[in-house]
Order: sequence, then C-alpha cells, then structure tokens
Amino acid sequence: MTSATGCALLSAGGIGVRTQSGSGDNLYFVLQEIFTVSLLETVNFPAFFTGVFIMKCTEANRSFKELFKVNCSADLCIRVMTDLSEEDKSHLDIPDENFVFTDILKDILNFLGNPETDYLYIFGSSGSGKTRTVRETAARLNWPCISVTGSKELNLASLIGYTCIRDGQSVFVEGPLTTAMKNGYIFLLNDLDLIDPLVINGIMDVLDNRRLINPCGGMISANRLFRFIATGNSCETGGCENQDGVQTLNASLLDRFIICRMTPLNDHDEYSLLRRMFPKLSLSDVAVMTMTAQKIRIYSNPKYENRLLQNSMSTRTLHRWARLYLTYRRAENPFEFSLFRAYLWRIPQNEQRIVCGYLRQMINEVYESENLDS
Repeated sequence: MTSATGCALLSAGGIGVRTQSGSGDNLYFVLQEIFTVSLLETVNFPAFFTGVFIMKCTEANRSFKELFKVNCSADLCIRVMTDLSEEDKSHLDIPDENFVFTDILKDILNFLGNPETDYLYIFGSSGSGKTRTVRETAARLNWPCISVTGSKELNLASLIGYTCIRDGQSVFVEGPLTTAMKNGYIFLLNDLDLIDPLVINGIMDVLDNRRLINPCGGMISANRLFRFIATGNSCETGGCENQDGVQTLNASLLDRFIICRMTPLNDHDEYSLLRRMFPKLSLSDVAVMTMTAQKIRIYSNPKYENRLLQNSMSTRTLHRWARLYLTYRRAENPFEFSLFRAYLWRIPQNEQRIVCGYLRQMINEVYESENLDS
C-alpha cells in the first residue's frame, strides 16, 4: 500500500462523478447522496454518506448492500482494496458473515472516507460491539487494521517502537502505531480511558505531527491512508477516575476527535438482531433471552433507585449465551446451564440467585403466553 494513489470508495448510479488530477493522483469525488440503511428487520436509520473515500485505484467493485448486509435506497457500489502485500494481508481480519451492523456504520464510513485532520472516538458500554464493528468494517473493505487494547501498563515505546542492538548495530524495532502510520492502516486503540494520560499525550504528539523521527536515522511520515480510531466506555471530561479505573478524558484531547456513541439497542431491536444472528433459536427462546437481559440491565443501572445488581449484561454476553444455549440445548435446564457459562459464574452468588429468579420469571411469562395463544 502506498500513498501515491487513491480513489473514491462509494459511487452511486446516477450520481455525478468527476475526476481531479494532482501530484500524480486520480481522485474520484462523489457528490453527496442521502439514502436509508435498513439495519434491522423493521427499523430504518437515516444515513448520510458524504465526502471522498480515498483508497487505491485498483479496487474491485462490490455491492454495498451485499457487503454490509444492509438495504440501501440507492444502488451503491463500494470498492475494496486489492493488490495487498503479504505484510498488509497479515493485518486483515476474516469477515464474520453473520455480523449485523448498526447505525454507527455510517459514522465509521464517513470518517474513513474523509477524516480531514480528525480522529474518531467511539464510546459506549462494555461489550456493546465498538471494537468488533470497526474490525468488521475494515475486514469488508480489505483495509488492514491493527488493534491494541489500552491499560494503565501500556507505555509509549510499546506503541511507537524502540531501539536495540542487532549484529553490533543499532536498529529501530517498529511498534504497531508506527507500522500502521507508515503503511496506511487503520490503528484501533481500545479502552483509551484506561491509559495513563502521559502516554496519551505522547500518542497525540505523534499523531498531530503526522511523522516520527527514526532514532537510527531518517523520518517516518504518516501515509495518507492512515486512520486513528479509539474506543472507550466514557466520554466525560475532568481528569478524575471512577471505581472501575475508567478515567474522565481531557477536554483538549477530545477536541481532536469526531465523537460518536455506540447506543444500546432497545428491546425490539435486540430481539430482531438475535433472531437474525441465531436463526435456529425459536421465537420464544429469543424472547426469554432478550427480556432477561433487559431486566438485568434495569436492575444493574447505577441510576436505578433500587439497584440489586452490580454486573450488567452486555450485548456480547447475550450473544455468547445464545450460542451456548444452542450447544447445550439438550441439557436438563438449557437456559440456566448456558447462562452460568456465559455470565453467572463471574458474578457474586447473591446476584446469581437474583438473575436465576428473573430467568425463571421470563420463562414462565413467555411460555404461559405461548400456551394461551395456542
């Protein structure tokens, strides 16, 4: 992948396209198109894809609808990267054909297409799909992506690189951020709000300068295809830290980012999503699981006056429960058996009893209603 060529990622039938030459590049500018993306069975999300999606001019055209499994009001094509080096391919994920995108897809695509001088920050509750959505998007675009998880122990050298002696000579060993910046990859930094603020300042210094001095000589400049995306659980400012180690972020730091929220799905959308991802589940099975998950979230919400639970259930955990239920459906009590393995074993015993009570209540409500209807 080089920074010498680029082209538009989206093109739509009937939309004017013009080319512009400059510095040996052929860039295709796509006029604004407004269309609707239907992501769940009965829900339409307005999406506005604008700007220029700069990629290599040797991509293969793919149907946007087929690639992302969404319904578009326009017959859009999307071009994916080809002619990747072996190093590029080593940073590609294999797309999960069963993955279902939500409305945040438009924010990610708009950023990838036209970041200007900004970075992208996605925040939301743990397990809501922030990291996976970015990686699934990159995988479908054949855009190499390097993902690193942040922590208090993460240091700047592990991201940028370090010098060492090999065969009597000093050499620079690239870190993942340097590799992504040099080769034009997506760099995904997870849990930004868990990282030491001094390390974050060092990262921002490199990103803002768009280049890095190689200690062994020369300069490493950012490829035009380089994109920086961060995720976190918080979007608050102030510089303090909560009981989970999540820090409120510096206001000047967030000023560098386009910010979007991974909004939790409501009951209906989560029900539809689970049905699509696990078609072997019966409608009643899906109802029991989604209703139990929503009940857990209500009583684990810190803002709830009569909070009974300290541990919520993420979308990731719900999907794990559904998958394990299909594996253990011949067990004596498959709902509870699989729920212990997906969620219950990691919470206190008193909370286990409360959640099992919710589960039995949902089973009784769903199947009693089913019997009445029949």
